[in-house]
Amino acid sequence: MTSPLRKGLASIFIFTLMALLPLSCGITCNDPCGCGPSFEVKDFRITDMEALTLVGQGQQVTPSGTYPYDQVVKGIRIKSFQTVAEASTPKSYGIPGLAYACSPETPKSVEKMTNVQLISLRAMTLPNGKQIKIGDDLSEYFEMNYYFTEGTLPISEFLEGGLTMFSDDLYKLAWTLAPTEELKLTFTIRVQLESGREFLLTDQVLNVV
Repeated sequence: MTSPLRKGLASIFIFTLMALLPLSCGITCNDPCGCGPSFEVKDFRITDMEALTLVGQGQQVTPSGTYPYDQVVKGIRIKSFQTVAEASTPKSYGIPGLAYACSPETPKSVEKMTNVQLISLRAMTLPNGKQIKIGDDLSEYFEMNYYFTEGTLPISEFLEGGLTMFSDDLYKLAWTLAPTEELKLTFTIRVQLESGREFLLTDQVLNVV
């Protein structure tokens, strides 16, 4: 066997041995997101919610003002929460060389939002001629979506199956009946969670034309 051939075979043997050594020692890392400490995912329990009067790109305006009905909405969002759970982000052992999304999971509410009701606090006549009494449900005249998502859906459709909530989510509640004259709405927003807990955002005002 010639000297160059022996050197070549020796090199192949050394590289093969180095490649197999981590496997035999149990220290191989195939985690595409790295093998450092796992991040903790801290889910939370909502302690309060709030309502805002919003126009345009999320500008907050005074509730007592009067606005075109298709340019103003009631926004709702989480106001405060408490961390209630900690868990390690599970590692995934995949094929080396593939691309993965390695961001840690986003903390979320431990309870989904299951229903939103809007309950009238004053008697009035709607543009369609329907007489509204104090305590009547106005929900069928509102639609809902994430604030920065175009369009709206019936509230029941948007919340179908329960909605997972994240701390920076902003939702919009849009009035859908075109007024024939200035319409002064005063109502309570009732936000219900899957556990049965609820938040009452009272004395909400929406004046539209």
